[in-house]
Amino acid sequence: MKRVFVNGYGSIGTRIVQFIKDDPQIKVIGIGKNSPDDKVNDAISRGFDVYVPEKNIALFKNYKIKGTIESALDDCDLVIDATPGAQAMPTKNVSMSQRA
Repeated sequence: MKRVFVNGYGSIGTRIVQFIKDDPQIKVIGIGKNSPDDKVNDAISRGFDVYVPEKNIALFKNYKIKGTIESALDDCDLVIDATPGAQAMPTKNVSMSQRA
């Protein structure tokens, strides 16, 4: 089973995660959110763990977040980046063959 992290939960991220969540070979370990908004509660209400950038953690004090995006990257096999280009989270310099 592949552990997948979806970074971004806007119009694209919500579609991606709804598409892959029921695949028996995929476990969605969480959603990455950069800014606190209604989509955070939407993701949580759908049963997804939400992770935020470490530098923004104080902005999410009114939400039940799981942890930081940085920590989620250590726990996944694949990151699907569904953020606008300027907001993408840099990942470690590790090839997929090293993670799989």
